[in-house]
Order: sequence, then C-alpha cells, then structure tokens
Amino acid sequence: MTIKDFELFHGAALTKLLRNDRPVSLRMIETTPAESWAAYTLNDEVILYIKHSKSPSTKTRKDALSWYFTFSEKHLNEIKKMRGDKEVFIALVCGKNKIGRAADNQMCICLLEPKKVDQCIDVNAGKTQTITVQHSPKIQLQVWGNKNSAENPLGIASNAIEAWEVPGS
Repeated sequence: MTIKDFELFHGAALTKLLRNDRPVSLRMIETTPAESWAAYTLNDEVILYIKHSKSPSTKTRKDALSWYFTFSEKHLNEIKKMRGDKEVFIALVCGKNKIGRAADNQMCICLLEPKKVDQCIDVNAGKTQTITVQHSPKIQLQVWGNKNSAENPLGIASNAIEAWEVPGS
C-alpha cells in the first residue's frame, strides 16, 4: 500500500510534537472521507489543524524558500466550527517533492497559535485566504497572510512545535 502525501507530512508534524519529554494524548477528529482529515485533538484540550505543502518557491529571496498554504472557504469553515469547542493551533508543514538528506535542513514545520493565525488570516472572511511561510538559513520563520504582509511578517521559531507546552500536558 502506498503512503499518501498527507500521511507523510502529518506524520512528520505529529512525530515532532509527540517525541519529547512531555506526555501528550492524541485523538483524530472523526471526519467523512470527503473532508480534509486535518484535525487532531490533543489532551482533550486543544485542536491541531495540519496543512502541508511540498512545492517551495524561491521567488521572494534567493537564499530563502517560501511555501504557500491556501485555506479555502471549506477549510476556514472547518476551523471556525472547531473554534466553537476548543482553541485551534495550525501546523504548516513545509516539505519538498524530493525528500532526502540534502533537503532535510530546508524543510520545517511552522506552528501558529490561534492569535498568530488571526494576525495572518480572517477565518470569517467568506473567501479563500493564504498564509506564506518563508525559511531562511539561521533566522526565524517569516510568516504572513491576507491580514499582514511580507513587509510586516510574524517571526516564528522554527522549533516551536517541539517546544510547545500543549495545554493539559
């Protein structure tokens, strides 16, 4: 049986989160096959919503890779609905088409807490929103969306998912 892209990239995010000294319980939120299967409940306290991209761009800077994440109305409605129950954190898995040793140091996972999500996109917009994650050597991840811009990006630590103290731990 083949491994699907979402399984590979979701597995990377969950491994980074779960392989640390702090115990975390994990439960997939049941969805129908037509839905994205992107949400996981952690410690029965918060929801982790995972998206991935395996097509980085070098358009913005030569020494940087940028990944674009599209949130359709359907995705925004999923997040909005989940927010009615729990806080929703978003993990953006920045991958590559070809995975190997040379690519490993260029891939990353950007963890956005709810407040940071709201600084980038409007989940109530009623139209597609995007978030861009830019990875440059030796600096924080630079993140922007429809609400902020590349001129005013958020700085997110590249190890945020590993350092995250999941509520209820």
